[in-house]
Amino acid sequence: MSLLYKVLTEVEWEAAQRTGVIETALDAQDGYVHLSSAHQLSLTLARYFDGHETVVLLAVDRSRLGESLVFESSPPRPGAFPHVYGSLRAADVAQQWMLTRRAFDLPEQVLAASEIETLCEQSQC
Repeated sequence: MSLLYKVLTEVEWEAAQRTGVIETALDAQDGYVHLSSAHQLSLTLARYFDGHETVVLLAVDRSRLGESLVFESSPPRPGAFPHVYGSLRAADVAQQWMLTRRAFDLPEQVLAASEIETLCEQSQC
């Protein structure tokens, strides 16, 4: 099973469980659901969830997304990011974790360099 990841606040996850649909305000604004691959998660957390003490991490089986899944660039970050054009359902979640902030925060530029190194290792740079 190939997994992709969605990070939500607790409030967003509670809403998704009630409605059955996972969509954040940013997703609604951009017109697609933002996901991350495993190597993109650290910088996603640092950039978009820095002010949160807890978040919910969802693992989604990529094969359940079908043709609604598109990989696109998202400057200024390198590489292609998974976006879902359509609904991401709570039923599509393969696993979930509650993450609490308790680790050292790496500088954003170190996290960005990590993404670039990973892409180069995959011959995508």
